[in-house]
Amino acid sequence: ATLGTTYTQMMSLPWEAWIAACATGFVACGVLMANNIRDIPTDKLSGKKTLAVRLGDTKSRLFYDTIIILAIISPLSFLFLYRWSLIFFLPAFSLGIFCIYTIHRGHVGNDGKHTKAQGRELIPVLRNTGFIELAWSVALLLCSITFTL
Repeated sequence: ATLGTTYTQMMSLPWEAWIAACATGFVACGVLMANNIRDIPTDKLSGKKTLAVRLGDTKSRLFYDTIIILAIISPLSFLFLYRWSLIFFLPAFSLGIFCIYTIHRGHVGNDGKHTKAQGRELIPVLRNTGFIELAWSVALLLCSITFTL
């Protein structure tokens, strides 16, 4: 959708649009993965074969980390052209770091073992990943307004 909209407005696809499209897609996949990680136990019981069920809990959390990190570092590619534009992306950066921390945070049980956040504990990750998408979109809007004036 990002590239399609860019093409209809510019009749071209500059490299910045490709980066914006990939990062937007990474965060959208992050929302889905956060939801699927939260649902792994019930999906296994019901026989659903989501990506998170197939990868398992640990690899799914690492996949989530990877796509969120790729999304939040992608504006660094704008650095050499639009140096000060990175300030627009700070809310998305900070939310991304918080989500990655939260998805791995957990508690120590009575047996002394550390368990990662599960079920309801992952709802803030799901919500905040959606807010990353919103913050990212607003940052792109501000960049596009700023650099077309």
